Amino acid sequence: MTAPVGLGLARVTVAAPKRRIDVALPDSALVAELLPHLLRHAGEELADEGEEHGGWTLRRATGGELEPTRSLAVQGVRDGEVLHLAPRRLDWPELAYDDVVEVIASSARRVGRSWGNAATRRCALAVTSALFGLGVVNLLLSGPPWLAPGAAALGFAAVLGSLGAPHLLVGSAALVVFGVAGSVGVAAAQRVFIAGAGTGIAGGLAALLCLFGMGPAGAAAVVVTLAISLLPGYPLAASWLGKLPVPPLPERPEEIMEDRPAPRRSVVFAAVARSHELLSGMLLATAVVSAAGTVVLVLNRSGAGELLALSAALALLLRGRLFPTPVQRVPLLVSGLAGLALLTFGMILRGSPGPARLVPLVLVATAAALVLTAGLMASRRAPSPYVGRVADIVDVLAIMALIPLACAVAGVFHAVQGLFASVG
Repeated sequence: MTAPVGLGLARVTVAAPKRRIDVALPDSALVAELLPHLLRHAGEELADEGEEHGGWTLRRATGGELEPTRSLAVQGVRDGEVLHLAPRRLDWPELAYDDVVEVIASSARRVGRSWGNAATRRCALAVTSALFGLGVVNLLLSGPPWLAPGAAALGFAAVLGSLGAPHLLVGSAALVVFGVAGSVGVAAAQRVFIAGAGTGIAGGLAALLCLFGMGPAGAAAVVVTLAISLLPGYPLAASWLGKLPVPPLPERPEEIMEDRPAPRRSVVFAAVARSHELLSGMLLATAVVSAAGTVVLVLNRSGAGELLALSAALALLLRGRLFPTPVQRVPLLVSGLAGLALLTFGMILRGSPGPARLVPLVLVATAAALVLTAGLMASRRAPSPYVGRVADIVDVLAIMALIPLACAVAGVFHAVQGLFASVG
């Protein structure tokens, strides 16, 4: 049985043209750095022979070539795996497959690690620490007034208050331009540029709403609601934009037996990696937009705005559990937790000094205990399917609640009420 390679040595077998070598290679070294040493042990004449066919390369048993500029650990080389030292120009046909969905699933496993029990445990500990930190803030605020921090915050607020919708529109447009240019011109970190472009689009929409007369809280409510309501459609949009090959559904009985040409495995791998980056960027943009919108809603201090921020945080936390990789799940969890922290912080600031501040402290301590207990239990045993079903229902209800709450914050209900009053 094979085991994932850790930070150390990868024990592999290298099949050279004339011999087989059992070696332990540092999994953090680049493949290009290892090739000269492997050629020296595989045969002295191999280096000279490589000039005739463009050099040597390492391939898996499936025919996939290991990239010279990446390490063994990054490319998922496992202990006990057999690597073939083959000429670079050798035509190595890929393995044939029958089900494109199976190839997509295997490609997704190569893109990144899935969320496991260790990640659940670390997340629970991190959230517990953050909640305790929020409790410390509550204790600090219950003491004497802090004039110096208040003056500094007032200075920052004065600077930020001078910026308006036109500045936001220009900045968002620049962010969209740089995001699109980066995604086209840079091969790495595509999710960052896609997230930047998505955040710029949301900021531009909020700026346009403000220019047309809507208040900042209403614009934030509309943008947050739109970003979170589209969460269920992001995977489909990413697979479509990433050109992920999907097997066509037969329309007639005779089409079931037709032998359709399947795309190359390398094409499927590239499409899966591209779709993964697109989806990760969309989720990161949603997390950033939701966190920024929650700040505006909390500062507005309206009941509908705070309920909207609460529903958005719950939707992000519950929807985040459906994504399998940490790079997709963590931004949603962080944004949802940040929203809850902002709501709690606003409640602390509005509370009167003295014993009344103990109420948020008790709530924070209770939440920390519940999160720590649930996280440690979930890291040892998977939750019951009934719990997952309840979470799905609450997730749908939280997303559905965003629309009427956004209408309340934006003043749509008051406008409709005034319209009917004028008619009557």
